[in-house]
Amino acid sequence: MKQVKYLFLILPMLISLTGCIWVDDRPGYYNAEETVIYINRTNYIVDNYINGEYVGAVMPFDRLYVYSRYLDGRNEYYSVCRDCHLEWGPTFFTLYDGEVFRIYLESTGMYLVE
Repeated sequence: MKQVKYLFLILPMLISLTGCIWVDDRPGYYNAEETVIYINRTNYIVDNYINGEYVGAVMPFDRLYVYSRYLDGRNEYYSVCRDCHLEWGPTFFTLYDGEVFRIYLESTGMYLVE
């Protein structure tokens, strides 16, 4: 009977370690900051907007972190390259308390991972 008890304790841990599971949200945190990460994989500077407001520029092959307690719910992002023809979005995404959202900016166009 002890073996079955330990199996229920160990099995969830083994399942989470063997798969490609990535959980960024922190359950139980209310009013936690949401994070949007822009990952620039181009040779250009890219200006970024969330809900029509400028949130910053990301340098070539760099990252821009945007932290806010006010990104709960549905949001719209748009990014535009300086001195080139590339644009990403407008696209909608949804965040909840404490979640992290990554946006990959690539020269082939928008690549979005939630």
